[in-house]
Amino acid sequence: MRCRLRSATALAGLLMIASAQVFAQEADTGTIILDTASFWRVHYTLKPPVVRKADGVEPVQSPQAWLNTSTPLPDDDWMGPDFDDRDWSRFPGVLPGNLNPYGSNLGDAKLSFPALVCMRGKFGVTNPGKVKELSLSASYRGGMVVYLNGTEIARGHLAKGPDARLEQLAEDYREGEEHTRELGKVKIPGARLRKGVNVLAVELHRSAYQEKDVQKARRGRVVIEWGSCGLITIRLTAPSAEGIVPNIARPAGIQLWNSNPLAVDQDLDYGDPNEALRPIELVGTRNGAFSGKVVVGSAEPIKGIRGEMSKLTRLGGKGSIPASAVQVRYAKPEGRQAGAMQRYLAPSLRFDGLAEKPPAEVPVRKRVPDNWRDRHRMQSPGVSPSYGAVQPVWITVNVPKDAEPGDYAGKLTIRAGGAEPVAVPVKLKVCDWTVPDPREFVTWVDIIQSPESVAMQYDVPPWSDQHFKHLEKSLKLLGQVGNKVAYLPLICETNMGNGQSIVRWIKQEDGTYKHDLAPLKRYLDLVAEHQGTPSLVCLYVWDTYLEGGRVITGKGTSKNVQADRMAHEGKGPLVSLLDEATGKVETVALPMYSTPEESKPLWKPLMTEILKHLKDRGWEKAAVLGIMTDNRPTKEVVAFFDELCPGVPWMASGHGHPKLHHGVPCIYGCHVYGGMSFGGGPDMKHTYGWKRPDLLVHFPRNPWWVHPPTAFRLIAEMNISGTQRGFMRLGADFWPVLKGQRGRAYVLAARYPKTSWRNLNIVSCVLSPGEQGAVSTARFEMLREGLQEAEARIFIEKALLEGKVAGELARRSQAVLDERIPNMRLGAHSFMLGRYGSLWWSQPGVMGYYWYVGSDWQARSEKLFSAAAEVADNIRRR
Repeated sequence: MRCRLRSATALAGLLMIASAQVFAQEADTGTIILDTASFWRVHYTLKPPVVRKADGVEPVQSPQAWLNTSTPLPDDDWMGPDFDDRDWSRFPGVLPGNLNPYGSNLGDAKLSFPALVCMRGKFGVTNPGKVKELSLSASYRGGMVVYLNGTEIARGHLAKGPDARLEQLAEDYREGEEHTRELGKVKIPGARLRKGVNVLAVELHRSAYQEKDVQKARRGRVVIEWGSCGLITIRLTAPSAEGIVPNIARPAGIQLWNSNPLAVDQDLDYGDPNEALRPIELVGTRNGAFSGKVVVGSAEPIKGIRGEMSKLTRLGGKGSIPASAVQVRYAKPEGRQAGAMQRYLAPSLRFDGLAEKPPAEVPVRKRVPDNWRDRHRMQSPGVSPSYGAVQPVWITVNVPKDAEPGDYAGKLTIRAGGAEPVAVPVKLKVCDWTVPDPREFVTWVDIIQSPESVAMQYDVPPWSDQHFKHLEKSLKLLGQVGNKVAYLPLICETNMGNGQSIVRWIKQEDGTYKHDLAPLKRYLDLVAEHQGTPSLVCLYVWDTYLEGGRVITGKGTSKNVQADRMAHEGKGPLVSLLDEATGKVETVALPMYSTPEESKPLWKPLMTEILKHLKDRGWEKAAVLGIMTDNRPTKEVVAFFDELCPGVPWMASGHGHPKLHHGVPCIYGCHVYGGMSFGGGPDMKHTYGWKRPDLLVHFPRNPWWVHPPTAFRLIAEMNISGTQRGFMRLGADFWPVLKGQRGRAYVLAARYPKTSWRNLNIVSCVLSPGEQGAVSTARFEMLREGLQEAEARIFIEKALLEGKVAGELARRSQAVLDERIPNMRLGAHSFMLGRYGSLWWSQPGVMGYYWYVGSDWQARSEKLFSAAAEVADNIRRR
């Protein structure tokens, strides 16, 4: 007899689930029904903290004026049992403090902006008459109100509120009072329960700070070191499991549940058996790509999983989108997520890479607690980690250019484990605007591809046929986001970590050299095929181990960096020397650039040939020399290349870039943190970074491996609506291919100490290694969707600036754009009032992420695309 895959609802099977689950129980508490470690639906309301003064309370003003705003409150009936919370964030437990793996406090225990936290936990009751009584205990910061099925059952440190109860402040903390407050054990009569799904709702209010809690730091920053609103622990118990179904562990059998496209799935996740499986809902527009997903889980390994997508049929009219336009992919567990790992009872991995083929078997993943992270991991005595097999299944709809606007419907059929298939409805809203082809994107995108990482990942000879086969996958994906720069490392051991140069030097009997440009030409062929004509081609001829690269000393510089640079002093650039007879490649040092009598005869023929090749392609204006960083080449080096490559400018990647360097233009560079303001709204003028005449972009340094998907989705629009043209220096496929001590793996970037740029090294990787080359990731898909929205914004802003729309349409269009500014700021922010500030591009922005996921962001996307469609229609009718 075949079993059937069930949705997360399956209330008819609650008794079966209860009998199948195995719980570790505390001896003195009976049966645990809900716990901190359960999955909760959560809504954050964020506001500036308030401080108690003699005549009342007043908000603490931040130097960042836009931060002195508030996010919306939930609906008044949010605690009701039938309230629709599908768009709220969903995660287990709480967000404790001290969880940032590189020095900052990101947990809500340390954040002063949460003003109201509303949480909804669900459990099933099969026979209310058999449940005589429940017990509730909790600890928290601020004040708490608890509701069962919409009726208040307990309250702590919060007076009975006025009409504006959701904005009510909790009791002030007394002098010397601990931040943790407790709700004494509350007895709940079984008569309050109902058959089916029951909802325990928790409402947490902030307390005002005392003046001593608010400190001042440099540059006018405000410092508050603790959060006065948040849950610490909660537990609901019953004397036994008779008549009631606990919700603290993975249900039995194969289960499907919904997941927000922006939400990070973890390999310890499971669906709430009290929530219905809903359609996958997408909002998109013509010529764009838009993703959704559903997650499959089981307590046992899952074999033979696969998803099959039907065509999408337009409702109420003609037209369809073929199934061939929809990719079905399978997320892989790889890497950690800032702000997520401490929510679980055991080490978890996020799902990121999107494999193009389903796994033969999804295993049950178990890991033991690891190192220092587990000192801060959530603890919940009596509740065990819920290990299982988890597989998110992604769909990405590539909406055709000629698709009719309107609502479409189809289905994703999931097959797994020999069970009967489950058809998940798919709904797609297509707006009447056409996204430009990626090659035409105005937003500047510079994601660096690493040929040598690819060769090492797949263990193939550099520049071989197999190598180029794998490289093509990376370049094809970069073409999907309109990547604008191609990097040609003409020297070895650069900051990119390349052991070989893309041009091999071949020594002749008379002591001269000829050059093997075949890899360079073949690489550019792939760039042309998949990305089109690059805006810039970086001829990578300089790095910090050459003339001008200072031996940096002091804090933050390791001894091996200093030693490696000093060891290279007096030597010139390193290049790859090819022995044509044996095929062997070795690295040799050429004379220093600052000795032109020796270097010019070597480099002049090569640079002339490369520039001719670019000219033959029609790319001669794209050539730039690089790469300057905070270290810059000497006057002699600049003069050397100015003679060899007259008229070719330079580029820089650092904390800024000069417009001229020793008289030669530097036309492309970035800001790490300067110029990061962006416009719109009441406190700033509109800045239109996309239209600035020079090529200044943003370099998002720091550990982007662990940043949440919002950082990737928002980076494009945040920059082009600010003061930058876009962004640079994200890594594409800088995978951890180097094996280090104790089994740790490392990326190639900065593997040679002499070319370490310290905190300017490439530390990100937006693609994942697949079977035959790079595959997309959840972060890459969010980056792509964010770029499409940035292009819609640019389209509208161009029309407004050029006077192509006016009157009421112009007002409404601008209002749509202005609404997005504060939401982007909030969604990417970490909300720290710490001594080192709260810069969105340097911190993972965990709190902003959890708020943004539940902020109905898809509705804002629809408004943006619809506004672009209306503007386009107005232009057509002019």
